[in-house]
Amino acid sequence: MAVEALAALEVAATKRELNRQLNEAIDAVAAKLVNTRAVCRSSYIHPAVFEDFQSGMLRDVLKLKSKSERLQQWLDEEEIRVLRWLKRRSAAAA
Repeated sequence: MAVEALAALEVAATKRELNRQLNEAIDAVAAKLVNTRAVCRSSYIHPAVFEDFQSGMLRDVLKLKSKSERLQQWLDEEEIRVLRWLKRRSAAAA
């Protein structure tokens, strides 16, 4: 949920505005999960989401698609995009 919320945004020019964008996305996730901002940030949102958003690379997630019918049976498009992004990111780090 945080990936989708942040991927659609342009990265803010100032630190204050960037923090506002991140907090709004975290608050949206927290509301859906009925949890606090702190718990969502530390336990539910992968730290790479924040890193890639700040570097401007998270927007690439929106371009990822899957033709796998098997994946589409079990996951929605948002989940498939995030899964592919995490796999690419871990492969690049290895």
